[in-house]
Amino acid sequence: MTATVIDEVVAPVQHVELPRAPQAPKQRREWPLGKNAKRAGLIALALILVYLVQTQLVAQVMFQQRQQHLAAEFKAPSPQIGSGEALGIVQIPAAGIDRAFSEDVTVDHLRSGPAHLAGSALPGDPGVMVIYGHRDGYGGPFENLSKVKGGDSVYAQARNGGPIVRYVVDRVERQSALSALTFDKTDLISYAVLVTSERGVFDNNQLIVVARALPVTDAAPTVPDLSAGVETEAPFGLESLLGVASAVAAVLCFRYLNGRTRDGVRVLATAPIAVFAAIQLMLLLDAILPLTR
Repeated sequence: MTATVIDEVVAPVQHVELPRAPQAPKQRREWPLGKNAKRAGLIALALILVYLVQTQLVAQVMFQQRQQHLAAEFKAPSPQIGSGEALGIVQIPAAGIDRAFSEDVTVDHLRSGPAHLAGSALPGDPGVMVIYGHRDGYGGPFENLSKVKGGDSVYAQARNGGPIVRYVVDRVERQSALSALTFDKTDLISYAVLVTSERGVFDNNQLIVVARALPVTDAAPTVPDLSAGVETEAPFGLESLLGVASAVAAVLCFRYLNGRTRDGVRVLATAPIAVFAAIQLMLLLDAILPLTR
């Protein structure tokens, strides 16, 4: 019996891959607080930079320019000295202080340097002369007032050719309100009271230097009401209007350019307006923060 060989052609087995279940795309881990926190951080950083620019540059330039103006005014005689005009010069060698001071204590006048309390005595007159000055802000004219001690000399001269008066420091009061000082209205002594703030932006305590001298004029003693304090004007005016208007303009400009230009162009276009608005609004803080910080 003959065997029959049958050649069979076997087709290769094809492996068919089964469909896989779809995998969820990997999600990037975001900061828990999200984009809003990042934006808040950038805004905070921008405000800090603007604050540094305002305090270290704008305020310093403003102070130096106004001091030059007051020094020039001091040399020019005037029959009547109005609010904000140069009234005299105060010098304290032990503290390196040599500044022109203006008449009337206001937030704006203190940006120019020390300011004389309206209604207090003039240099050399019997009574009490009160001069306020910034400790750190706007040039810090009374920055080194803490170095003054009993026995140091304070020199003051009024405008219109008044005599140079030498006061001798009698005492230094710390963390004391000006209203705590008392003077005898019949005491024929010429007092110079210099007032500034203690260290710290929000510290309401004051550093008060009291010096005394024999009067060089025969005027009647002038003792102001120190219990009334200094009233600062309400923070509403041209600065507030410019600040609010600039802030609104910056927001509108940024929103208008949204989608029309690149982000970098939007920032460059709105940054100058926003910086100007921030500086104007920061100037309003002078009416809220301690007067002579």
